[in-house]
Amino acid sequence: MAASQQKCLILFRKLSFCYLIISCGFILRFCLITSNLSHGPSLATRRWIWLSQSKVSVPRNFTAADITSANISYQTGGKAKKFSTAEFLNDFVDPHGQQVECGECYHYVDHTDDIGLLAYSKDTYVFANIPLRDLLTEITLSQARGIMNRHDISCGARESQAAIKSRLEHHSGLCCMQNKSVFIKRLTKPMLPTERWQVHARKHAQTLPKTSDPEFSFVEFPPVPLDKNLSSDIIKQACSRMNSQNISETGCAVCGELKPLCSMSRLKAVKRQLHILSAPGVSRIERKNSSSPLREYKGPILDYNCSMICNSCRSSIRNSKILKLSLANGLWIGDVPPQLKCLNFVERLLVARIRHTCAYVKVASGMRKMTANVIAFQSPIPKVYNILPPPRDDLDDVLAILYTGPCKPTHEDLTRLAFFVRRNNVIKALEWLKLNHRDYTDIEISEENLKQYSETEIPVSIVYRESSSNKVPEGVSKHDLEVDHGVMEGECSFTVHGLTGESIDTMSSEALKAAALKHLNIGGSMLAVGHSSEPESIYNNPQLYPQMFPWLFPYGLGGIGTTSLSDKEHKRHLLMYHDKRFQTDINFPFVAFAMSR
Repeated sequence: MAASQQKCLILFRKLSFCYLIISCGFILRFCLITSNLSHGPSLATRRWIWLSQSKVSVPRNFTAADITSANISYQTGGKAKKFSTAEFLNDFVDPHGQQVECGECYHYVDHTDDIGLLAYSKDTYVFANIPLRDLLTEITLSQARGIMNRHDISCGARESQAAIKSRLEHHSGLCCMQNKSVFIKRLTKPMLPTERWQVHARKHAQTLPKTSDPEFSFVEFPPVPLDKNLSSDIIKQACSRMNSQNISETGCAVCGELKPLCSMSRLKAVKRQLHILSAPGVSRIERKNSSSPLREYKGPILDYNCSMICNSCRSSIRNSKILKLSLANGLWIGDVPPQLKCLNFVERLLVARIRHTCAYVKVASGMRKMTANVIAFQSPIPKVYNILPPPRDDLDDVLAILYTGPCKPTHEDLTRLAFFVRRNNVIKALEWLKLNHRDYTDIEISEENLKQYSETEIPVSIVYRESSSNKVPEGVSKHDLEVDHGVMEGECSFTVHGLTGESIDTMSSEALKAAALKHLNIGGSMLAVGHSSEPESIYNNPQLYPQMFPWLFPYGLGGIGTTSLSDKEHKRHLLMYHDKRFQTDINFPFVAFAMSR
């Protein structure tokens, strides 16, 4: 019995203590309410209290007296605060309190019971008895979670509005009748889209000069000449923009392209990250004799003639990525050796393994100057040679020369043309290609065919036609006062033109010569190229260009089609190579354009 009495005594003490705490809470709350009713805060203070409890954006240094419609930004977490229209609240507003005004907007303040409503003035706030399901559409998610907690409904911190609504299915409506929602009139009226556009247009118009201003009311035309100071400033700015640093170009060691010097930096800046450019099978070291083994360059694949790197390659390397235009991506082509640099137009035809074009040359000589033009077209059936150089008779099918002038050409005139064959240069070039070019290892060098070419005579026949001038009358400007075109001394330069047509595929070599000579006689210079009737034999062949232009691809590497680049991108890359070998070559631009048609 003593133990049970002791337990009852302890329970009685606990209940008494809880009752005391609850009573004190009610007394304290009653005191606060009566104090607010007798000494209620002003409307600005009550707004300040509400703003401090909500997420409306207000500067920290504001006071209650500073709260106006012009300096409050209604933002809640980066999103505009929701507003309710007067039409929506009109059906739920308390008839004994403040009524809504037609056309105005109201925003949500609180959701509380009758005791909590005593803190809000009936002259300022609007009280509405709105069902929870309808109220959730007018408030934000954070406010909705607060209401759910007040009604003892569990709600997740990341639940959507639809999920919150679904939790109201089993909620009692009696609880909702005891609570009311508090709204306050919006301080600023929302602008319509057309009104916002009009405000923006007015602000933009203010920045433009008005024609009514005295400064722009009268403009003199023609304007007054520039004074010396303004002219000097313009000239200085032009000279600074044309500075050598802004105009000069240099090659990038990583991609090999020619880039402006102002967009380059030293290669040493990224020397510790260059190891990602190491790639096997894309380079080759020059062999001096047949007993030397095939070797590749160790380390990163670079063009060691360049000491700079462009910005795009530098940023790619710093991100440990290989740019698709880098030489390590199968675009390494190597330096052109002296044995191939010294070859002239005809000698290059003798060392090329694939014969791709036919050329007909018109040499026009005036009284003192000489010029030349070449008509070239794609051969319908390209020839592939295993024995080089080809016989002399084969050269007549791909090269013909027309000489025009006041008199027949002398030996001195012919020596100025790049059509003589130097046997020593041809044999050295073929021997070097056989050692180093990957497509020339199985060729046979024929000394018998080489002896057919004389070093003192042009290997093809020359057709002569008398002419008093080397100018084409239709192509001469009225301001051109020179008697002749061309050069007076040194090697005669010439320009390549293209000739093609659907009938070329079926024309014989003699008919092609006649068509080309006729084109030259009438002064034609149109560039038009086409394909052969069966292009499959020359297209989609990565080794086609290295065999057509061994003096441009000395090691047979880096041909078009060996990488993931498209033909157009690869040709653009080659034409931008820093040593300009592809730009200055006579036939490469023409053939590259013909292949892309």
